[in-house]
Amino acid sequence: MVEASAWTSSQDADDDVAFAVVAPLNGHNLESMVGSYTLDTDAVSNAQVQLTGYPEDSNEPISCTGDGNPFTATQLQIYCTAYTSGTSGSGWISGYDPVTGGGNLIGVIGGYETGGDTPDVSYSPLFDGNVRALYDQAVGLTS
Repeated sequence: MVEASAWTSSQDADDDVAFAVVAPLNGHNLESMVGSYTLDTDAVSNAQVQLTGYPEDSNEPISCTGDGNPFTATQLQIYCTAYTSGTSGSGWISGYDPVTGGGNLIGVIGGYETGGDTPDVSYSPLFDGNVRALYDQAVGLTS
């Protein structure tokens, strides 16, 4: 796991991002088996996004499509109902294509109040150069 040092040292909401490093199994990497999205760290602050989360009190995922908008200069917010505990870390996918399953990852539920203080508004740190550097650090561990 690669976490931002500002998150691990002081739980800075702007750095509530981590990347898991998963070793190949039987010659297959995780991405080739389940797919992936394109990481977008261009600090997209306004976009229609698709979120799919897994609430801890349900056996079924929930999905929402809505407009991600700036909350602060470094945080995004979206109104999607019923995103309770367990949905933290759900990806914010812009340009989602239901036919191909493709899209761009522009955020994750986290950030302000570790994702929100109500189940109907979720937050994400803005994906910028700091997130790109963290991702590059994680990729470097697999080389």
